[in-house]
Amino acid sequence: MAEERLAQSQDASPSSRILPLLLPLFVGSGCAALIYEVVWLQLLQLVIGSTAFSLGVLLATFMGGMLPRQPGLPRFVSTSKHPLRVYAVLEAAIAVIAIAVVYVVPLIERIYAR
Repeated sequence: MAEERLAQSQDASPSSRILPLLLPLFVGSGCAALIYEVVWLQLLQLVIGSTAFSLGVLLATFMGGMLPRQPGLPRFVSTSKHPLRVYAVLEAAIAVIAIAVVYVVPLIERIYAR
């Protein structure tokens, strides 16, 4: 019995060994998304006030951002690319956009105030 387990663990593919390491990354990604939502809601409330409109803009933007990834991604990304690399590039792009939003929203506030 122990020999079978040892043989199975030695025969395990590299992806099956990496899979448990990916779980914290996916959880972290989800936590970051929720943090982005809260920060962006606070920024929007400073710009357009604490209204249902600011929450609606946030949710429409957040949910609308998920839409193009589903049907549109295969058109732009080859299926021969490793899925984890594609995911990493998407996460990096989201991080860049999240940082940019912090600097762009105050500019929008000036335009909105006029």
